[in-house]
Formats: sequence, structure tokens, C-alpha cells
Amino acid sequence: MRISETIIPPRDIAGYRCKVGDGWDFYVTAPAWKEEVCRGLDSKRLAATMAERGYIDGPADRRAKLVRVPGHGQQRLYHVLSRVLEDAQ
Repeated sequence: MRISETIIPPRDIAGYRCKVGDGWDFYVTAPAWKEEVCRGLDSKRLAATMAERGYIDGPADRRAKLVRVPGHGQQRLYHVLSRVLEDAQ
């Protein structure tokens, strides 16, 4: 797995992406998940629903998983699979 290696101050990062086949998997930081992606929604419920449908890969008890990001160390991120966009078409 190769995650984008552009160096950006951590406070400005909403997440990362990783090329998987013809699509992109996204790794979203917890603050961005709660404040941006889920704005106005129940973030835990959305993560659980997406996991049930196979759009998020992560442990059932937390939904976010530990991922080693080059240049940024290990972080807890929501792993949104590329199929979430593929299934929307």
C-alpha cells in the first residue's frame, strides 16, 4: 500500500488517499470525519452504516483503524473504500 507522500502540516490534513486498482481508497482523520464528512449527522451511526454496506474497512468496535502514514507516523483513520464512489454511479 502506498499513501500519498506530500508533506503538509498535520493540522491542515483531512486525510490521505491510496490508489487501489482503478480507484482510490480514502483515509479520513477523525476530526475531518466528525466535522466535515459527517457535519450535521451522527458520525458513529454513519460509520456503522457504511461499514455494514462494505464501504468502510475497520474494526467493529471503533470503525477507525491504525494506519502508518509515510512522513506522519501512525494515525487512527477511517478507511473509506473506493467502492463507495463506484457504487454511486
